[in-house]
Amino acid sequence: MISKSLKNDKAFVLIDFTYQKLNRNYVNDAYTNFTITYKTTAFVRSASFKTDDKIIPLSNISLLSRNVKQNHIRVNSVLPCDCIDEVLKNLESSQAVLEIEFDDGSIKTFLPTKDLTERITEAFSN
Repeated sequence: MISKSLKNDKAFVLIDFTYQKLNRNYVNDAYTNFTITYKTTAFVRSASFKTDDKIIPLSNISLLSRNVKQNHIRVNSVLPCDCIDEVLKNLESSQAVLEIEFDDGSIKTFLPTKDLTERITEAFSN
């Protein structure tokens, strides 16, 4: 995911979703881990997916690792089971963004990349 900010903003997010399905149904919440590459000394306070008409917050945000020299912050969070399909479909169609709020009050918004949308399409293919 790339930063929605100015073109010279080099911040980006690598994200992965770990979930279980029984046939077509999600059976539990999804662990949603992401690595932010962004020059900051702040920590992640909150994160959510936003669509045109809905905000879907991630919960249980915790720091997995941090490398200030490389500008990496690795975070673990949880996406509710009943929102997984909606989030993935909206990311696939580029209709959702990831918004991250830091403890210094700054907010960064990240857009899905072509690579992410293709990987989601592949995951849903038969």
